[in-house]
This record gives sequence, C-alpha cells and structure tokens, in this order.
Amino acid sequence: MKRTQFIGVEDAGQRFQKRYFDDRLGWDETIVSRRTVRNELVNRLSRLSLDRIDEPPNAEPDTFRVMSLHQF
Repeated sequence: MKRTQFIGVEDAGQRFQKRYFDDRLGWDETIVSRRTVRNELVNRLSRLSLDRIDEPPNAEPDTFRVMSLHQF
C-alpha cells in the first residue's frame, strides 16, 4: 500500500511535512511548501481514469481528508 500525508509544521500554514509510505521502502519524510502541496493534491485528484487504463483496478478508492493535528 502507498500512502501520502501532508502535516502542517507551522501556524501560518506555509510549510508542510510530506510523509510518504511505500511497502518496500517504508516512510520517507520531507518539508514542502504550501504551493507544492496544493499542486500535488490538484494533480492527484484531477487525474482522469483514462490515464490509469493500463493499471490493474485498485480495491481502495483515493481518499482526501483534512484534519487538525490534534485529531491524529
């Protein structure tokens, strides 16, 4: 399973910790800008299903949730 999380690291909301999990590699973390987060989310959520026609069907749908830090 692959999973990506974006966690705000400051009160102004301009920098985020990007946490990416891959079954083979484990967790990878980096700090990214708000613009990078926005671009990645827009790109991911706007991909057409036709772009994935060669991929096997995924049993789990893509999900997007916004939660405050204390909810983790």
